[in-house]
Amino acid sequence: MKNKKGCKKYMNVNGYEAINNQNTLFLSIVDTLDWKDEEAHVLHIYEAINKCRAYVEKVNRKNPAVETGIRPVIQVFTQCECSEYGNDFYELIKDLLQDIGFELNIYINNSKFTYM
Repeated sequence: MKNKKGCKKYMNVNGYEAINNQNTLFLSIVDTLDWKDEEAHVLHIYEAINKCRAYVEKVNRKNPAVETGIRPVIQVFTQCECSEYGNDFYELIKDLLQDIGFELNIYINNSKFTYM
């Protein structure tokens, strides 16, 4: 990883949100990192996913999702194939997110891998 500071801006969720006509809130993460430093990569993704979760929880305190019927979906758009370590991470995080009512979609090179 060349520039850890530069990576964070590409894995930022600010400004990447949309609600479609089925009341689905899409929160997108753009991942341009390779998997050479697996632990650092997973940490950056985890931090970005946590920002999404915190954002939804903050919005839900103002307008609870139960009342509004909005379903949160976190989308990760990545340029590089996952390592086995990355795949294990996604399996773990999708279970945690599912337990709190989130859906996780992973797009690798425009191919969709859905973790629901």
